[in-house]
Amino acid sequence: MFTDIPILLLDLEGFSTLQGTPEKRAVLEQLQRMLTQAARFFMPFGDPWKKWRRHGTGDGYYFLFDGNVGPQVALRYYQSIADQLTGYNDGVGKTFPIRIRAVLAHGNVELVDDQLLSDEFIQAERFISDAAFKQFASQRSLPASLAVTNLFHHRLQRSLLDEELFPESQLKNVKWNELVVVDKHGQRHRGQVEGVDWLPAAQIPLAPPAPHSLRLGILLGHSRDNELPEAVEMMQAAVNTLRQSHLDVRIWVDQASEGALRRLGQAGCDILVFYGHGTELGRLLFVEGARDFGELSSGLGLQAFWRQLQGAIVFACYGDRFAENLPCPWVGFTEEILRDAPRGYFHALVDALKQHSWREAISLAHQRTSTR
Repeated sequence: MFTDIPILLLDLEGFSTLQGTPEKRAVLEQLQRMLTQAARFFMPFGDPWKKWRRHGTGDGYYFLFDGNVGPQVALRYYQSIADQLTGYNDGVGKTFPIRIRAVLAHGNVELVDDQLLSDEFIQAERFISDAAFKQFASQRSLPASLAVTNLFHHRLQRSLLDEELFPESQLKNVKWNELVVVDKHGQRHRGQVEGVDWLPAAQIPLAPPAPHSLRLGILLGHSRDNELPEAVEMMQAAVNTLRQSHLDVRIWVDQASEGALRRLGQAGCDILVFYGHGTELGRLLFVEGARDFGELSSGLGLQAFWRQLQGAIVFACYGDRFAENLPCPWVGFTEEILRDAPRGYFHALVDALKQHSWREAISLAHQRTSTR
């Protein structure tokens, strides 16, 4: 367990565009030499990596400093790396310059085998992959760009007031500008970017806040008597799409039965999705048999459940005939379920939710989807 230590993340710009393993290996070897040379400022004798932990990430590194190292040392190490890069790019590295993005954080880290457990490390990863910070780093003339978390910045300012380990002009005159990173759950993380050429905070393009937590119930009309393997495949694709999106989603999947519908009513549900068989009369096949809306509403005493839904999506043959009676916004597909239908609906839904409410997005996704 590492407690209250500086953490440095470093990513190579454009590493994935390099052609072939030899070229990537040459870049990494050159970067390793510069990282070691930069550390000589602090440890001129011996191996610095016996004292500081350094780990490769494939296209970069992360560093865990020992507990005696203050944030000003971590910042000075980054500046030393940046100086090494500038000298290399101006000389032999002109033909293929090396550029990096870096993030400095401060906090606790626990190592479990090769895995890191650290909220601060996760926050630093969000900063280093932020779209606005990436764009800033790719467009500036300097080969290195740095962001720091607010906690690191606070510790740095306090340390610079307490100690004079380095000349004042080197660290105290660094220009900092506010950085706001919005994660996929809509949570905002605040930090600072080093450099006079950073956009003012008001001009930074922020990702839209994610909708409130969504409770999604999926009823799967697939059983031994009414097999529909396509429904299982479509359900899995929808779940994967939602979980990889910017949304905060809780998903329940159950067999299409009256008991499952009652349980959803008790637990609470925002969006109800049905995958399964439907009949020409607009009835959906449940475990208990074919059921129309009236039987699944007043017949089960679930009128309030259907009224409070933000939306319902019925993937079934003649699903629109069932859904036309619903008291909530709905989408009902008319055709038989095929392995590739309805094509792209949940991708379109997630995309629409970036700018619209759930009610609007359900309808827009239907309009953008090729299958009706």
